[in-house]
Amino acid sequence: MNCKGKKKDGTPCNRNVSDESEYCYQHVHGTWNKITYFLANIVGVKRRTLIWAVLFLLVIFFIESYANYKYTQILDSLQLKPDVEVEISPFLYSAVFGEYLPLIVTNTGDYTFRDLHVFIHSCEMPETEKYYEYYRLPLVPSHSERMIPFGNKKVIEAFKKGNCYPFAGKERSYASFSFNPFRIQQGENYTSVSTGCGICFFDAEIFASYTINNQNMTFNKNISSYLDFPADLTVMIASSK
Repeated sequence: MNCKGKKKDGTPCNRNVSDESEYCYQHVHGTWNKITYFLANIVGVKRRTLIWAVLFLLVIFFIESYANYKYTQILDSLQLKPDVEVEISPFLYSAVFGEYLPLIVTNTGDYTFRDLHVFIHSCEMPETEKYYEYYRLPLVPSHSERMIPFGNKKVIEAFKKGNCYPFAGKERSYASFSFNPFRIQQGENYTSVSTGCGICFFDAEIFASYTINNQNMTFNKNISSYLDFPADLTVMIASSK
């Protein structure tokens, strides 16, 4: 059936009508009709078939996009993890409140920590029931660093006994001993104490909160490490009778 439309010169259009219409794709009214009839004519299908095919493809596209989005979220949650590192920098600083060593807390994980609690025990602290000093950080974002002034008096006093900075060079403290064996009386013991550079071990316990998918989670970690630190070395010489 020929189209009832007319060409620009007024002559009848000799194209075949589109399905469910009395006009061809060029002479139908409305932009939507023109586009859909034109595409259906190119593809060689009915307009209704073309529309249903496009709707089906759109539904499949959105379903696939949503599935990929959720899958990516699951992979991200599996790969992300919370973690933290603690170190004591062997450099003495001074502030209004006194001298201190920088206690550096680094959030090496992928989540922001809230209410991060640090319990630390180091050399020179009382060993009875393992005494811990307590510090709190309200917020430590992911991959950020915070410094806590670690100012335990006994630790600071012991640290100042020697020059054990990592870059002290020739001024670094070394233990030295000297004695005269001829002045040691028979049956007596000779004891000498000297300060050199050794290490100080410390233990830290970390507790913090973080959120995954709107759920509150708890993180805890025990850390054992050390830093350069002055050490008293003792030499004892015993003479035979």
